[in-house]
Amino acid sequence: MLIDNPLIEIKEWLNYIEFREFYDSLSEHVIGQDGLFYIAANIYSYLNNVVNNKPINHNMILTAPSGAGKTETYRAIKRYFDVYIPSLPVYIRDASSITATGYKGSEPACIVAPLCHTGLHRPVGLVFLDEFDKKILPSYNAHGENTNAEAQYGLLTIVEGSDVEIKDRGRILHVNTDKVMFIGLGSFDFFREKKLNDRTTLGFATTSKLIDHYDSITREDMIEAGGCYELIGRFPTIINYHKLDNDAIDTIINKNIAVLEEEYNCDIELTNELREELIGIANSQFGCRLINSVLTEIILEQFAYALYNKPSTDERLVISLADNNCSYYYRDLTKEEVLENDIREDIEIMQDLLLNKKSKGDNRNVH
Repeated sequence: MLIDNPLIEIKEWLNYIEFREFYDSLSEHVIGQDGLFYIAANIYSYLNNVVNNKPINHNMILTAPSGAGKTETYRAIKRYFDVYIPSLPVYIRDASSITATGYKGSEPACIVAPLCHTGLHRPVGLVFLDEFDKKILPSYNAHGENTNAEAQYGLLTIVEGSDVEIKDRGRILHVNTDKVMFIGLGSFDFFREKKLNDRTTLGFATTSKLIDHYDSITREDMIEAGGCYELIGRFPTIINYHKLDNDAIDTIINKNIAVLEEEYNCDIELTNELREELIGIANSQFGCRLINSVLTEIILEQFAYALYNKPSTDERLVISLADNNCSYYYRDLTKEEVLENDIREDIEIMQDLLLNKKSKGDNRNVH
């Protein structure tokens, strides 16, 4: 089934949504990264050029260490357009699985295969290439041939805008990619290690600055590490995500707490000492996702004991998190919480009645 032509939806969106609104919506999910501002602006310009039939030259690369927000950036953009421009294709593909023709893996054309189902020969859309940095690095076979180099040239023909032949369920389909925006994603950790090795080889002392995994990655770094000059050149914009400040991390901690309170139906108290510890680990090599892992692990432990010892009366679970001493207790419900529970129970009763009524009606229709 063909999806609707997105050009009409994009034009309507541009008519009533200002750039500020678009960016503010994304920044609610991707916190503390200034580079998001330029990513949003680039996408906004891309969509404007699409509907006005102007040249498309908006491909970009986002370098972000693990946990810095690159995956959340994709998710925020995907969620946004699923709501506001639902016919606009926004999807992600694993670039590291792409191989040269004749080798085990996916051919480059697979990254645009979903665009075959738009019904447009020149579709528009945002295609994210995850693990893009892994495909830039050399990879040699038993004969000493750099197979990634050939795969890069396969990608080049697609991202520069050309007619692509795709095999789909026994059919040969053709898609032109000159109106598609490609966004490469990667941690680029190896590239930082290479920069460190190059510096120490020259006799420079190893310092915390040299081994900082938030060092910016340039186009020259990518080419020196093995990237095809022509391919990297097809990505005119490179965005680096950097180390988060304490205020941004504090906001992320609060958002994680709010989500976990909803998931476990409890209140969560966090001591200042543990909060400081979480802030300290947020800019480690594991990034902010480690915050959620740490919180979930200790909350689940207390939740399990609390669930086992749950009182028979309706009380609200409170999990108290400290650096070395976590605990839980139950408190009385507030008047507002009692009212919310009553309303929720009434709604559930009404839903059950409606389902039973519908079920009996269906049975009568059968007989």
